[in-house]
Amino acid sequence: MQELPHFKYNPDALQHGIIKKEAINCPACNEKREYVYDGPFFSEEDVDGICPWCIHDGRAAEKYEGEFIDAGSVEDVEDDEKLAELTYRTPSYTG
Repeated sequence: MQELPHFKYNPDALQHGIIKKEAINCPACNEKREYVYDGPFFSEEDVDGICPWCIHDGRAAEKYEGEFIDAGSVEDVEDDEKLAELTYRTPSYTG
């Protein structure tokens, strides 16, 4: 089993139930995975079953032109790389 990626801005995604242990075939990488993202994804396409690795490396956000956290709802982040990591490569919280 591949070790889950670490998310700087959401380090406890598994403990919070945002990442769940579930066998899936990820639509972004077409790999069989043992974990799945269970949270919002803002995209024109309705995409389910994204694996944590495709979130972490930005593949899912790029492939589907989407965001895991709405950039418009983030206040005063002036560093473009930090904003990109937060919106495109970090699993979102649900509230």
